[in-house]
Amino acid sequence: MIDKTLFKYLVAGGVAFAADVFTFAVLRFFVLPLAAANPMARLIGALTAFIINRQWTFKRSSPMAWPREFTRYGLLWCFSTLCSTFALAFFIHTFPKGEEVFFKIMVESVIVAMNYVISRVWVFPPGKDHGEIPPKDFLGHK
Repeated sequence: MIDKTLFKYLVAGGVAFAADVFTFAVLRFFVLPLAAANPMARLIGALTAFIINRQWTFKRSSPMAWPREFTRYGLLWCFSTLCSTFALAFFIHTFPKGEEVFFKIMVESVIVAMNYVISRVWVFPPGKDHGEIPPKDFLGHK
């Protein structure tokens, strides 16, 4: 059985992905250059994911923790974007170009798993100051 928090994280990711793709399509429809449209769309997706994950996935309500969580989420987003870009560049340059979509899916799957663990442990850590009972391990297993 899938952990409830992990399930919520994946649903939030799906909604954020849809926001990213929709924003990208609209910006490109209005002829915004790719170099501007993609970062703007990724930012909209990231903000969507942050809000849903904070409010629903990890059930955060403390206004005092918001700035710290937002900063950490931004740092994680930058780090994971760099990891994704470098990993894709490595695979695309090492293996045939016809496999770019496969590499993108493979790399992003690893990034999602990495981001879940880091989000759960560092961005939205459980603790009594947030009314949560800390899990016994970093994945939430009891």
